[in-house]
Amino acid sequence: MNASGTPLKTFVVGANASGANNGEFIINDLGQAVGGAGARRMTITNAGEAHFTGMVLAPAFLQTSSLRYKSDVETLQDAIGLVNRLRGVRFVWKETGKPSLGLIAEEMAEAVPELVAINEQSGQAKAVNYAALTAVLIEAVKEQQEQIRLQQRRTEAQQAQIQSLQAELAEMQSLLNELLGEQGHRTQLVSAGDGR
Repeated sequence: MNASGTPLKTFVVGANASGANNGEFIINDLGQAVGGAGARRMTITNAGEAHFTGMVLAPAFLQTSSLRYKSDVETLQDAIGLVNRLRGVRFVWKETGKPSLGLIAEEMAEAVPELVAINEQSGQAKAVNYAALTAVLIEAVKEQQEQIRLQQRRTEAQQAQIQSLQAELAEMQSLLNELLGEQGHRTQLVSAGDGR
């Protein structure tokens, strides 16, 4: 509030409950109003999910990743194939009208379902784990590097073969020149002999 008691900005911090041990923690933005629903700015669900309506900034976002928390670890196969099934898009957010870039969760769910969050009630795709997509991209780059190495080896083998063929061709050209030179010399001798 300002010095005269007029609200300058109002946030409501509270909880909604829809049943025993079933609710959410919320922060609503009421602007300068002192009552009403306002605009939802943050929600923490009963399952521990945090939802924000705006940009989230932080110096770092860390995800639990230690091997001690994981089982059945396997290296991704055909990561290039997975990347080829994804489609990067340019779009405009309906709610804010702001342009952005990204993927379509429903399309990604077909290629890499592990990276898509599904709404439990509706069964619809709702979010993409872009950070975990890095694992796919890393393996795709490694696969691509192996393809480049194989192509480099083939190119080097072909260049060696070309050089060998060029050397053989030069040797054959030299022999042909010698034969033609001798043939011409004989022709000159024969011609000179006919003139006698």
